[in-house]
Amino acid sequence: MEQVLPGQRWGLGSIGADTQFKGGWGPELDGRYLVRQMGIVRLANGRPLAASIATLPGDGSFETGTANLTQIARWLIAHVDASSVPPEECRRISRPRPEG
Repeated sequence: MEQVLPGQRWGLGSIGADTQFKGGWGPELDGRYLVRQMGIVRLANGRPLAASIATLPGDGSFETGTANLTQIARWLIAHVDASSVPPEECRRISRPRPEG
């Protein structure tokens, strides 16, 4: 998720923030492209924000889909209130081992 090809830096990869992301796309059965990404954006205050975005553009093209995701990602980063995102918290959950 950190080593993305330059040609795939649209959507979450275009916002200029420290971002780890993965995208997927492909023609549906009708030939139209569903374009999607998910990732973790490191906000200016250092807090991580998980995001998942997708589009099925009206014209069905991959190019319009990537342009839509870039617009969505830029809107997201411009409108998220970083102070309302809780601090990063990771906890290890201990699970019992199966017997046998």
